[in-house]
Amino acid sequence: MTKIDTNPQKIEEILNRGVHEVYIKEELREKLLSGKQLHLKLGTDVTGPLLHLGHSVVHRKLRDFQELGHKVTLIIGDFTTLVGDHSDKVDMRTESSTEQIKKDEQEYKQQFFKTVLEEQTEIRRNSEWLKDLDFNDVIHLAKQFTVSQLL
Repeated sequence: MTKIDTNPQKIEEILNRGVHEVYIKEELREKLLSGKQLHLKLGTDVTGPLLHLGHSVVHRKLRDFQELGHKVTLIIGDFTTLVGDHSDKVDMRTESSTEQIKKDEQEYKQQFFKTVLEEQTEIRRNSEWLKDLDFNDVIHLAKQFTVSQLL
């Protein structure tokens, strides 16, 4: 297991540098000082092959946690990307092919690992648990949310 760095100065830097607000700052500080390894997760749909500058803020913060010995899991939304990019509020979603998603994922990971440490990162795909859902499962899950939450 990786040694966890509990240096209070480094922890304060993670909690404050490049951060607008941490809603659970005291709780997070305690966990970071405890010496237990934290597991951070970032989920993303690969709706295109390129990252933009905004991604780098989150990726850099993940790297900061890794440098203290914490683990990162990148959850690739390969299954949810099949539905398409919902960012355009006027046009319908354009569906992505499985082949295009795989290609975009490879390019995304190449860029992602320029900042985040690959050896301290686990990669999972949401198709691992979503592909086997049947319509009954979807209806059961959908009852837990309002329409506006789903959108």
